[in-house]
Amino acid sequence: MERRKANLSISTLQRLHRALSVPLSALFEADGTTAESAADDFVRRMHGRPVLSVADTGMLKELLSPHCDRDLQMMIITLLRDSGSREVLVGAGEKAGLVLEGAVVLDLDGHQVDLEAGGSFQFRSTAPHRVRNESDRVAQLVWIMNTQPPIIHL
Repeated sequence: MERRKANLSISTLQRLHRALSVPLSALFEADGTTAESAADDFVRRMHGRPVLSVADTGMLKELLSPHCDRDLQMMIITLLRDSGSREVLVGAGEKAGLVLEGAVVLDLDGHQVDLEAGGSFQFRSTAPHRVRNESDRVAQLVWIMNTQPPIIHL
């Protein structure tokens, strides 16, 4: 994993972060990185975004937030053709998103909603949920999470 040649599942990453008592972001941030400027405390530059390929899902997560230890996290999720979260997720806080391109299916607490580019959503994370791309085109969305206390999702 440290040489970026492994793609781990979400559940494996969560087990590692709990076992090591470190934020999930610590598993992806490069060691020894230094801030380019004082603004890097509240700015994430495009060239500095960590990207995680989630094993066996066709999902890429690109961190937009400058820090993962805050109450709010933002990322761009790219779903390759016919892909998405395999596991139903449940957690504390709220989630929201905006479909940037393509189309996704949001499974939320027993409901399936089809969303196209420009469609958005917001829900409590305690509801079982997952997102999928059932089309033959790549889909991309902004994903925003708020947790209290902070739970690191990347």
